[in-house]
Amino acid sequence: GVLSAIDMALWDIKGKALGLPVYELLGGKFRDRVRVYGHASTVEVAEQLIDRGFTAFKCGPSAKIIKALRAAVGYEVEIGVHCHGQFTAAAAIRLGKAIEPYAPAFLEEPTSPDDLEALNKFQSVVNVPLAVGERLYHKWACKDLLTRQLIDIIQPEITRIGGITESKKVAILAEAHQVKVAPHDGSAGPIAEMANLHF
Repeated sequence: GVLSAIDMALWDIKGKALGLPVYELLGGKFRDRVRVYGHASTVEVAEQLIDRGFTAFKCGPSAKIIKALRAAVGYEVEIGVHCHGQFTAAAAIRLGKAIEPYAPAFLEEPTSPDDLEALNKFQSVVNVPLAVGERLYHKWACKDLLTRQLIDIIQPEITRIGGITESKKVAILAEAHQVKVAPHDGSAGPIAEMANLHF
C-alpha cells in the first residue's frame, strides 16, 4: 500500500543522502547471493528454469502436478506449492496429505491467513512446512502466527506489510520464534524486488 511505498522511498532517500546502500543502513551485507525461485506447473517450464540455473520453484496446488514435477526434476530441486488461501481446512489437509510423499519445500497459504484455527488444524496433521504472510497487512497478524507456532516460514510482502521498516520488525519476531523469513515478491515490480534484496 501507500505506507509501504513511502517507507521504501524514505529508506532510499536516506541511503542516497548518506551515499550508502539501504542494506548498510540495516546492519550491513549478510550474503553475496540471494536464492530465488521461479514458477512452474509443467515439466517443460520446470526444465527451462533449471536450465537457467534455478534450484527451486513453486507450482499450483495439485498433487498430480507436483508428482510429475518431482519425477522429472528429482529431489535435488526444491518445489513449493502455492494456494492463495483458497481452501477450507479440510480441503487443505487433503491436499497436504496428498503432496507429503513428494517432499514439498513448503505449502503456501493453503487457507486464509486470518483463519488461525484452520492453520492450526492443518499444521497439526500435515507434515509439510507451512508458509504464510503474503496477504498480511501488519506485524500484529504475523505475531499471532508466530507466537502460536502455526507456521514454519513467514513471507512478508514488502508492499503490503508496511515497507522495509515493518518487514524488519516481522523478521525480528520470526527470529525470536525460530521461523524462517522468505520475503514474498508478488507482482509489485522491480522497486519492490530491490527493496526485498536490501531487506
